[in-house]
Amino acid sequence: MQSQNLEEYRLIRQELQSLKDCITNYFGFILGGTGIAVLGLGTLFIKGTESHIIVYISFLISLLVSFVMFILFYKFNSHNRYAGYCKLLNHERFEKQDNNAEAFHSIIAWEVCLGRLRTSEIEEKYLINLCNDENTKISDDINLVNFFIDFHKIDHGKRRKGFKLLLSTLFSKPHSTSWGFPPYVTVVFLVICGSLLLLGVIKALLLYTGDQVDTEETINLIMLITCSPVIILQIFLWLNFIGKLHILMNGSETVDSYFCRFLPIRKLFLSVYELSPKYIDGAETYKQIENLYYKKNEPNS
Repeated sequence: MQSQNLEEYRLIRQELQSLKDCITNYFGFILGGTGIAVLGLGTLFIKGTESHIIVYISFLISLLVSFVMFILFYKFNSHNRYAGYCKLLNHERFEKQDNNAEAFHSIIAWEVCLGRLRTSEIEEKYLINLCNDENTKISDDINLVNFFIDFHKIDHGKRRKGFKLLLSTLFSKPHSTSWGFPPYVTVVFLVICGSLLLLGVIKALLLYTGDQVDTEETINLIMLITCSPVIILQIFLWLNFIGKLHILMNGSETVDSYFCRFLPIRKLFLSVYELSPKYIDGAETYKQIENLYYKKNEPNS
């Protein structure tokens, strides 16, 4: 790695480690909280508490678990952004005769590059236009224009592919070149959330069908009306999570994907300082990404 990039690399790695610690803490809190909740529900069963209260508690806890999962997926995406940028810094090399590189020691480009990345998420052709600019051309071996033109095609069939990824995580190991933590967390949260939701649904059905009469009919009807939207919301959230899992692991938000997206953005930033870096193994990395995306992520695969 270039000495000019060491300070920025250390800062990003610190943020990355803090993010990992945050994800681990969230995961621990949910596991601990779920354990306490299960003990509480068991106590309610033993005491013979009215079943509609157990239904409400089960649905509420499952919803809280899903909302935490929503936050975790945002954290997973942030992790991939940081890791993609760190990978870029590792690949970057300045020419020995480039005197301007010495003046680059105190420059931190992360915030500027992140801002332009967010611009690219709003403006569809932003990265394509950057790649066509002579100032941001990477090399003759790396043509990112076609990559960005077909960029979001790699996310086609994301729910189906995400479901296959979950199954592979359950029975073997995740089929992905990315880090394996998100699929395992998703499986654990899905089991917790699904179990609580199933408990609530079974208790609600028993009450509504009259097999277990311990409340008035009016209360049962109110419970059915209030719980139905929760079930619909949970289905919507988890379909979204499963699709997002594919995007994070094999789609447009992987570490390698962010590596490619940051390439022209950082190149533009450095051109302001009259710097023209080279990227070692950049062409090989790009070919690996291209093969991964366009062979494994075909719409009909």
